[in-house]
This record gives sequence, C-alpha cells and structure tokens, in this order.
Amino acid sequence: MADLWDLSLVELARALRAGEVGARETCETFLARAADVHERLNCFVEFDRAGARELAAGLDSGDSGRPRAALHGVPFGAKDIFVGEAVAPTAGTRHMGLRMRARSAKVIDALRRSGAVPLGQLNLDPWGYAATGSNADLGDTRTPWDLDRLTGGSSSGAAAAVADI
Repeated sequence: MADLWDLSLVELARALRAGEVGARETCETFLARAADVHERLNCFVEFDRAGARELAAGLDSGDSGRPRAALHGVPFGAKDIFVGEAVAPTAGTRHMGLRMRARSAKVIDALRRSGAVPLGQLNLDPWGYAATGSNADLGDTRTPWDLDRLTGGSSSGAAAAVADI
C-alpha cells in the first residue's frame, strides 16, 4: 500500500472500512506526518495526540461485526474556530478571555459520528478575519512551495496542511 497520506480520502476511507489498515496505525502515521509538516509550515495551533489515540484505539477495539461508519478512522484537522469535545479554540489569538468552552460545533460532532478522528486545531489569521496567513500571536503559516512566503487566506493552516500532508 502507498504511504497513507498519499491516498485520496475515498481510498483511505475504503481501506479503513475494509480493515486493510487500522485506525490506530492511521492515527499514528498522520500524527507523525502532521508534526513534520507543522515543523516547517506552522500549520497547527495544537495537537490532541492523547485524544486522537484514544479515539482511534476505541474504533479498532469497538468493531464487533457491525458495519463501520463512512469515515471510520479517517484523521482530520479543524480550523481553530471550531469547538470540539475536548477543544476550546483560540481563534488564532492568545487572548486569554477567548478560550472558553461552549457546545461542540455541529460539524465536529458530525465528523466524529462518522468515525473521523480529530488530530488537532489548524492555524488561521487572528479571529479568522484577514486573508494573509500572518499571525503575530501564533506565528505565520508558510506555503509548502516557498517557505519565505505566507500561505494566505483565513484558513491558512488548513491550506498548508492539505497541500503538504
């Protein structure tokens, strides 16, 4: 099998549902790849390694002959404006008053119900407001093709991660 990150979403989801690869193996592979990419591009704000590993292990051990969900074990990163089960977003800023818990975002809940595994929060312009990829608080997000340039867009971390992972 090709490197897991070289597979399309459809190919990866099919391999996971068929049991050709486990959720734990996929989680570890993508956590390692994401950390390497982040080191160069600054595309993540933070990783939830423990949460991702726990969820992936539960997916692998919870199979009791039932059909697997559509995104069983597929890893994803969320823009750092979405609240998750264990995540309070920063919205791209270190403003201390922002990190408060609220109800989990419907999109994150839907992804988790479909079996997807959240790896962490992706960098963005402060408050998701601008379109440059520049962030004085959390660091600029670099483009994979020229590290001297910024990715651009308020979803700069997502763009950089998808382009290089």
